[in-house]
Amino acid sequence: MSQSKTKEKRKVRFLRDHPVCCFCGGSKITETWDHVPPKACFPEGHWPETFEFPACFDCNSSTKDADQIFAYHSMLMDYDPRNLSVKDARKLHSGINNNYREALPKLNLSANEARSALRHAGISKPPGMPLKDVPVVLITTAARDSIVTTGRKLGCALYYRETGKIAPGCYGLLISWHQTQNPHMADVTQYLEQALPSFTRATRRTIKEYGNRFCYWSGETEGLFVFATRFGRGLMIWGIVAPKDRLQDYEGWGDVWPIFGSA
Repeated sequence: MSQSKTKEKRKVRFLRDHPVCCFCGGSKITETWDHVPPKACFPEGHWPETFEFPACFDCNSSTKDADQIFAYHSMLMDYDPRNLSVKDARKLHSGINNNYREALPKLNLSANEARSALRHAGISKPPGMPLKDVPVVLITTAARDSIVTTGRKLGCALYYRETGKIAPGCYGLLISWHQTQNPHMADVTQYLEQALPSFTRATRRTIKEYGNRFCYWSGETEGLFVFATRFGRGLMIWGIVAPKDRLQDYEGWGDVWPIFGSA
């Protein structure tokens, strides 16, 4: 059987087994599958297996821009050089530069911008080095938006993966993110790693040394579905999926959003 026919049969089985989109509160039928996290986060052929989720066309296609922007920044924030593909990073950079230039990291910061970025990251300026010479990169608003968009999809996808249910439209998502190197967030990182009951490292059967490209934790407590994801040794996105009124008690932890495709 040809590879294309095998893929088509697999897709037919997938649509049959997952008839409703898991991103828009169960309001639309499944028309395709969506890779979450985006395939672009990983070098060619290295995206994790079994992270395909039922989606309608709108929920899948509406994040095309955000997928590319997020993938590029998740690579930049990863401190594990084994996860870096220079070829793929350059390809993403070229595409973003052509289509979403406002999303590229800002370099050559002013003294005030560098001071603010260092303060936010909890990093001290090297003694004797002028602020304008400190190697600091400023993450743009467009890049931050792409991280939140990916977080909202991750919340819906992991809820579906772990509970077997679709997060209904009456639920909401609390989303937050940080770099694991940020000392201001060390307590949060430690708390998430200790509090959640399971740790799952994504894999791919064809790659023996897959590494820590994508890991996630999840757990349910007091009616809340809590999750945390980590991309290599850099970016961590975490949040809560729960009824909207329950999330009001946790608004100081992050931003509260509707279920991804429901608004």
